Amino acid sequence: HGAHQGDNLATAVAAVEAFFGRPSEQDLVEFALATVELPARFEVVAHGPTIVLDGAHNPPGARAASATLREAFARLGSWVLVVGMLSGKDPVEMLEALGADEFDAVICCEPDWSRAIPADEIARAASRLGLSVEVVKNPVEALQRALAVTAGDDLIIVTGSIYVVGEIRAAARAIG
Repeated sequence: HGAHQGDNLATAVAAVEAFFGRPSEQDLVEFALATVELPARFEVVAHGPTIVLDGAHNPPGARAASATLREAFARLGSWVLVVGMLSGKDPVEMLEALGADEFDAVICCEPDWSRAIPADEIARAASRLGLSVEVVKNPVEALQRALAVTAGDDLIIVTGSIYVVGEIRAAARAIG
């Protein structure tokens, strides 16, 4: 998912062609595209509710995730954002880039990582933006909370840090 993935593909093919000094064979490119997987890159891991994992960890990535969500998914029910970040990020800037104001609820968590921004700090930033916010520090428990407040037509997106997504990925895939 995401229009930006076409740009990523073109860059990858150009890099391969530059490395080998010749055009790529079309059959090889088609085979690669048929088998490629992009874990945590707008990865849909469950339906009913839909759970999307995206490792967006900076404002440009967050804007791409937000644009992809709006372009690729019809809003049928509620949207819940599960978000955690690492230090060096401005939580307000990240939440704005994610389009957090379009979500019905924001659940703030923190990965088990020394550089994690405390979930309470992200929640304060979300509150300053006027968002409906909740803190569930453990990422897997944050997903469980999101599941408890959503139903079949709803959507949950987990993002803000690849570490958060990584902790949640196995649990989310088990639901799917």
